[in-house]
Amino acid sequence: MQLNRKIAAGLAAGALAAGLMGSVPAVANTHGADKAPAPQAEQVRAVGGTVIARTGVIIRAYPTTTSANLGSYAYGARVQLRCQAATENVQGNRLWFKLANRSGWVAARWVQNDAPLPTCVPTMVKKDEMPEGK
Repeated sequence: MQLNRKIAAGLAAGALAAGLMGSVPAVANTHGADKAPAPQAEQVRAVGGTVIARTGVIIRAYPTTTSANLGSYAYGARVQLRCQAATENVQGNRLWFKLANRSGWVAARWVQNDAPLPTCVPTMVKKDEMPEGK
């Protein structure tokens, strides 16, 4: 009789444990199912723009005229823009556009954006590349 109670208790404990373990994945699979995924930086929509400088525009590593030259776009080229930042003044315009489809920045003075852009913070601007008083 004593042995039957121990076996019955053991079987009940095992069934309870198996039941709990079996329900864990179901809970995990439904957790957050009603929530939409958080937007990622890559999902930010790019805004088109057109190079309006007759001589083209230089792509810079950072939003300053003293940072590394990464290439250029010719007059009339269509570009994809991610965001804008106010940094160095280029002929009366302090805005710079961060490119969406490649690394680099272009001076907004030389690119006409098709729609408003969100503000972004330039990263890794080296102190020696930022003009005095800017």
